[in-house]
Amino acid sequence: VTNKNIVAINCHARPEDELTLCYKCGARTINLDDPNQVCIWCNEQLDPDWQSGEHLKQISFSAVLDLLTKSAKVCSKSNITLLIENTFEPAGLMLRLFSELPANCFFTLDFGHANIYTENPIEYVYLLRHKLRHLHIHDNYGGALGLGENFHDLHNVPGKGNIPWTVVWKSLKDIDYNFTATFESYYDNKMDEWIKNCNKTLTECE
Repeated sequence: VTNKNIVAINCHARPEDELTLCYKCGARTINLDDPNQVCIWCNEQLDPDWQSGEHLKQISFSAVLDLLTKSAKVCSKSNITLLIENTFEPAGLMLRLFSELPANCFFTLDFGHANIYTENPIEYVYLLRHKLRHLHIHDNYGGALGLGENFHDLHNVPGKGNIPWTVVWKSLKDIDYNFTATFESYYDNKMDEWIKNCNKTLTECE
């Protein structure tokens, strides 16, 4: 794999554990928190401050904005789109973030994360429709029981949770969504049935 094969890089809207990009080839690698770390793709020395700086421990808006802007600049050198995924951020905060980021930054909507941290996952679809370019599709039972993200972020097959998928498809139909999606769940025999029901729902929305 080289940077010529990479069209987009996905990261969370938080500094720690995600923003490890090579200035030379634009590839994303795992942050080993090592000031001597090199890129696994082109063997370029990575920026030690970016790898282990104190700002990686911050989650302030300005710190996140600074690192994402820096990442977007690296990506633009290789015509790579930077996709930024929601974790615990509400839709309004993501909208504010994109209003200050470079034009080559777009939104990945993770429905599982949205279901845990907000009462209305569909709000992301409508509020960020102009930036939405990718979907992470999986299911869970939300955060209502107060048992924490590790319990609730189950990455179940859609339908094994309480995400209102019929409403999801209608909202995506409303905004004429025509981009990509990734199933972030284990396959089981209910997946085919779920996809069939989704196609039926989309047909009924037309």
